[in-house]
This record gives sequence, C-alpha cells and structure tokens, in this order.
Amino acid sequence: MLVTLTPNPSVDRTLQIPELRRGAVLRATSQRIDPGGKGVNVARALIAVDGRAVAVLPLQLLAYRIAVPRDLNVDRPRNLANTVTVE
Repeated sequence: MLVTLTPNPSVDRTLQIPELRRGAVLRATSQRIDPGGKGVNVARALIAVDGRAVAVLPLQLLAYRIAVPRDLNVDRPRNLANTVTVE
C-alpha cells in the first residue's frame, strides 16, 4: 500500500458543454467536482490500475483531531460568517 501526503489539496470542477461555437453562449449541461492535488491524483491513478493507496490530507486531519476532543462540530465551524464575505 502506498500512502501519499497531500499538504495542499484542491477541488477540481469540470463543466461539460455539448459543443464549442465561436460567438455563441456556452451553457454547461453537467458538472463534476473531484478532489485534486498531486498526492490525491497519484492515489487515484494507482487505484484505477488495481493498486492500493491512501491520500492523506494532514491539515484537515489535524483540525479534526483537535476539534473532536473539544466537542466542536467539525461540520459547522464557528465564526465562519465572520471570515467569509459575499459580494
């Protein structure tokens, strides 16, 4: 088994459009959201060829390990509205 370390994960968003036409309005017919980052992509490729792999995201794991003993809800962080601004 291979364990990959992904210190800076990303989210890949793919939009599907039926065709490309110059000057036309392009409308997506579907979308797909996948985790990304070098370690995640390597693990995904190994699994695709019947390998065994795990992608480790250390910052999320650290935050989870700190929050759970303190009885903090990991799915609803406090003060999120104070740090996110919608324009």
